[in-house]
Amino acid sequence: MDIDFAVKRMTPDRFSEPVYHRLLAANLIPRRMDMDDDNKIQFSYAVDRVLVPVDFITEPDVLPEGQHAVERPYVACSPVPEVAIALKPEPIHHTINFKGKCLKIQIAAPEGLLLSKALLLEHRVNVSKTPKDLATIAFVMRYAPDQEILLQNIKKFKDHAEAREAGRILEGFVGKDRRPGYGMLREYYSRWNVPKELINGQIKRTFVPLLSALSPLPEVISTSTRPLWPWG
Repeated sequence: MDIDFAVKRMTPDRFSEPVYHRLLAANLIPRRMDMDDDNKIQFSYAVDRVLVPVDFITEPDVLPEGQHAVERPYVACSPVPEVAIALKPEPIHHTINFKGKCLKIQIAAPEGLLLSKALLLEHRVNVSKTPKDLATIAFVMRYAPDQEILLQNIKKFKDHAEAREAGRILEGFVGKDRRPGYGMLREYYSRWNVPKELINGQIKRTFVPLLSALSPLPEVISTSTRPLWPWG
């Protein structure tokens, strides 16, 4: 488990010393992230004796070029090409009350999150996280408050190369019930109280609308006046 913050814009000072001091003041736990750089720091949040990493990620083009070594601690921000598509849609603006304070946060739009997770299925270096990425996509599709709106928003990205790549990758994982994604998802569907004998059908039901939304083939509308059922 970790907490990801996607950075959409960055000042020329990549190393964001003020962010480092704010996280330190919030009692998050710093640790050195790079054996070759004593000042590159990742923070973690301690909960129930477990350290949850707080990661900052961004698309590579956001990071300024020509970095120089710094002699003060700074917050690490990793380039992740797959996050670019997650930053394209307008984020969801949300307000929460915490300890008497009204906090305004921005959350990645679900269509951007789904597409970036689909890209990571094949491109992630740490393949042990692939089942969780696939389960995240399944969870959002199953429990979205309005799946039709979500699918319409996903269709808006059909002309983007990243979306076409995401569709190709998803097809390879869950396009048919013998694909590897079905085996990865069975444990998660069991946790969601789906009976064992219904899991394959539920996985198919979850992903067919998404695969259809990402399909490069145009929708075909019949103009024939003849009935479409065989007994007509």
